[in-house]
Amino acid sequence: MISKKLDSNTTSATWELSSLVYKVTRICRKLRKQVDKCHLQIEDKLHRKLLDLFQTETHLDNQEVLSTLFSLKDDKPLKDCFSQEKIGVPDLLNKVVVLLISKPEILPLEELLFLVQQTCSNFPCDDKTMRRYEIVWVPIPSSSTWTDEENKVFNQLSDILPWYSIRQPSRVSSAVINYLEQVSGFVGEPVMVVVDQNGRLANLNAIHMVYIWGPMAYPFSASREEELWEEVNWFGQLIADEIDPLLSKQVKEGRICLYGSSDINWIREFSTRIKEVTETGLQLDVIYVGKRRLNDDQLVSSIISTIAQEKLSSYLSYPKMHFFWLRMETIKRSKLKLSEKATNAEHILTNAGSLVNLDDNEKSWALFGEGFSKDILQLQGGKLMECLRLYQVWGETIEKVGFMGAIRCALEPPMTSLEPCYSCNVVQLVQCNHKDEGIVLCRECKRPMKMFTVYQCNAVE
Repeated sequence: MISKKLDSNTTSATWELSSLVYKVTRICRKLRKQVDKCHLQIEDKLHRKLLDLFQTETHLDNQEVLSTLFSLKDDKPLKDCFSQEKIGVPDLLNKVVVLLISKPEILPLEELLFLVQQTCSNFPCDDKTMRRYEIVWVPIPSSSTWTDEENKVFNQLSDILPWYSIRQPSRVSSAVINYLEQVSGFVGEPVMVVVDQNGRLANLNAIHMVYIWGPMAYPFSASREEELWEEVNWFGQLIADEIDPLLSKQVKEGRICLYGSSDINWIREFSTRIKEVTETGLQLDVIYVGKRRLNDDQLVSSIISTIAQEKLSSYLSYPKMHFFWLRMETIKRSKLKLSEKATNAEHILTNAGSLVNLDDNEKSWALFGEGFSKDILQLQGGKLMECLRLYQVWGETIEKVGFMGAIRCALEPPMTSLEPCYSCNVVQLVQCNHKDEGIVLCRECKRPMKMFTVYQCNAVE
């Protein structure tokens, strides 16, 4: 009897517990739904607040905007990567803030090093008082939750990069992440969204400006990008600056030839032919810059080693080759961004784009330029070699029409008629302190053109 009574009590208690578990579970589900609804409402409210804030033009400073982005759950949401000091939004008062939005790993190592170089050049990394802007790294995971690997990569990089970063990126509101992705168009490739001192969006992606000009691009606005392109007069100003001091010096001071190839036999013959040209007294600095898509490290090292051992030419180191091509690709993208606007640097943008295309479509190529002249000559490897093999034929014309003019005449011989064609070509004169050594050839008959001075009124009608 006692045993049956105990079994009955146990069964009753079990049913009561099961019923209680069911009721609690149902309550938890309802509460979870309510919490999710509240969370969505909070996120939607925050998203609308961000839209309103960035559309408002009357902010006194950037504090309300930045606080809404980062300080909802933390008074010191940022950290200084070098000192590991916690940073609050007030530390960004009266500064332009560049939001670097990227995946936790940011970029391949070579590109990351170049970005660090560009953002730190001309500014001591530890001297914050001199800086009128700050870069804040905002890492975004590949999914809604952070993986252990992403956390590991973030912790490693955020301890060494010379910028500020979000101290606990996993705590950043999803509404903030969604807004930044929406406004910047972020889909994986790093972007730099610029918030000015008054909390306004000054540029939706300034990363191309930073790659090309570094701190000179301050305040990193879209209007500043147009100004910078208006100030650039010659291609050499962008080919070498911030990449290699020696290369920059050579580009500025005389004739230079940059060439690329993955064919060591072509490089050997090219070097031999160029030496035949320079032995006649022509000054020409020849520098190997590799190939944009030459991803085989062993092949690159082998080519550089052969060039050095056989003294074929000067060359960039492998990291600097990567920087060079990254800059050319960036200039090409900047051209696409400004494609609807005319600039004085149209020839520079066009040359950079055509150089990238030439490298993609041709195994070997060479580019010739002269000091501060706008004149640039790009040639495919096969066509160039045919021309150099006939140097004894066209070399005599160098004194009359210049080196690049002689090459052009060799590639496209002038008309046989003795009479001039009387065509005109109006080009803009580059104002600088250097002698203009460029010789303009007639587009029709390939003869040197006589220079006349024309003045044009720039007054607005």
